[in-house]
Formats: sequence, C-alpha cells, structure tokens
Amino acid sequence: MTRLPSSSIRLSILSLLLTFGSSGAAAPPASGPASQMPAALVVPPAAQASAQFDAAAATDAWLAQLSPAARARSAAYSKGGY
Repeated sequence: MTRLPSSSIRLSILSLLLTFGSSGAAAPPASGPASQMPAALVVPPAAQASAQFDAAAATDAWLAQLSPAARARSAAYSKGGY
C-alpha cells in the first residue's frame, strides 16, 4: 500500500507550484487596430463643451473618427453580431 505525503509536505509542494509553476511567459496582448487605444484622446471640436453644445453633432463628430471597418464591427455588434 502506498503512503500519501503528509499535509505539510503537500502544502509545501502546492506553495512551490503556485509560486514557480506559473512563472512562464504570459500570452502577448492582442495586436492590431481593433485592440489598440490611441496615444492621446482627441476630442473633436463639435464634441467639446460649449454653450452651443449639440449632442447629435457631437455624436456625429465622434463617429466620423472611426474607420469604416470599426464602424462595421460596431454596427454588427449592436445588431447581435458578437
């Protein structure tokens, strides 16, 4: 009959595995235009706060900054294409 290690030995092995077992390289982050944020946020003039602020014009200004591919992904997502 094989004897199992004592609790303290099992706990030590588990601690070592948790400490050193996951030290491998993590997967690199996704790359490409869909996953990269701009270096700085540029607020279009129509979307800046002012006394004459127009929400529809601000929305149109933000959407005009998207590439056609990004707009297509957004439209597909909002219509259940996820």
